Amino acid sequence: VCIFYTTIGGMKAVLWTDTVQVILMYAAMMLVIFNGMVDEGGFTEVWEKNVNGSRVELINWDPNPITRHSIWSLIIGGYFTWVANYGVNQAQIQRYLCVKKKSMAVRALWINLFALFFLMIMCAFGGMVIFAHYHDCDPLLNEQISKADQLMPLFVMDTLGKWPGVPGLFVAGIFSGALSTVSSGMNSLAAIVLEDFLKGPIWPTITERQATWASK
Repeated sequence: VCIFYTTIGGMKAVLWTDTVQVILMYAAMMLVIFNGMVDEGGFTEVWEKNVNGSRVELINWDPNPITRHSIWSLIIGGYFTWVANYGVNQAQIQRYLCVKKKSMAVRALWINLFALFFLMIMCAFGGMVIFAHYHDCDPLLNEQISKADQLMPLFVMDTLGKWPGVPGLFVAGIFSGALSTVSSGMNSLAAIVLEDFLKGPIWPTITERQATWASK
C-alpha cells in the first residue's frame, strides 16, 4: 500500500498521508492514555504510584556522561540529534523545498516543535500510566510477555480489549507511524538516485518526463 501511494502521488501523497497518519497516531495514543488514567483513578493516582515506585525524575544534574537521562545528555545529545534530523536529513530538506517561501518552512517547524513536544509528553505519561497499571505485578517477571516493548500492546488489550474495534485503532496508529517513515524514506531515496546518479553521469540528457517515470 505504501509503495503504491508513494509511487503514484510522489511527495504530495507523502505529505497528505502523513497528515492523516499523524492524526490517527495522536488519536490512538490519547485514547489509550485517557482510558488507562480513568481506570487507575485519575491523574493524581497515576502520579502517586509513579512517585512511590521511584519512576519520577524531573531534573538530574549528574555530569556522568553514561547516565541515561540527565540535563546534560538531553540538551547536548538532543541538540545534535534534532539538528541532524531537521537540518541535514534528506527527507526533511525535501519537505522544505516543497513550500513556496522560506517563512512557510519556518512556520511548519514551529508547528512541529509544539506538536512534537506534546507527543513526547504524551508518550512519557503513557509510560507512567502503564507503570501504574502493572506496579504490583510485573508482566515480564510473570512471563505474560517476553520483551519490554510488548508492554504497550498488552496494556491496550487489558484495558481496551473489551471494546470491539478499539484495539484496531491503536494498531492503525502504530502502523501510521511506520508508514509515514517508510513513505518519506522511499520518496527521498528515489529523489537522491534521480538527482545524484541518473541526471549526472548515467543519463545527463534525461528529460523531465523521463525523469518522472524513472523516479516512479
